[in-house]
Amino acid sequence: MTSADEESDRPVPGALYALNAEDLSQDLRDSPMDASRDGFGNFAKFAPALVENGRVYVPTWSKQLAVYRLLSSFLAEPTAVSFDTQPLRAGSKPVLITVTNTGNIALIIKSIVLASTGPDPFSQTNDCAGAVPAGGHCTINVVFHPAVKGAGRATLSVSTGTAASTQAVALSGSGS
Repeated sequence: MTSADEESDRPVPGALYALNAEDLSQDLRDSPMDASRDGFGNFAKFAPALVENGRVYVPTWSKQLAVYRLLSSFLAEPTAVSFDTQPLRAGSKPVLITVTNTGNIALIIKSIVLASTGPDPFSQTNDCAGAVPAGGHCTINVVFHPAVKGAGRATLSVSTGTAASTQAVALSGSGS
């Protein structure tokens, strides 16, 4: 059995749009961007969204409470670095990898890890501690210092803590 309101005034699909308060032409996030992830079904009339602690809570007629927050995203570039042939036990010039915050909230980098299958001839230093502001960047300096002759390969992984938020840079070089 349905109420008279449901019969005469059916609920309709809803959408949430978050705009930059300083520039209303800038859409920060909206539920139709990725409807499979952000869609919330039918709009609940006379039940306004609530903003609290950087999140937006949206009640629905679809038996759910949708919660939204801004998403972080970033790029690590270049995605591959090939070092020149390097004498054994001598370090190369550092190669700069730039991590750019492409999202609209501060980016927290949880880990920067070097992984190789053999002797680890690469090292890194970085200035990526703390929060990288929206639109900002930090840098990672990678040095190749082979201890054995032949090819060396590794992967530099930059992560914000979730599998979907990891960028990888392939590293290679040869020791002579």
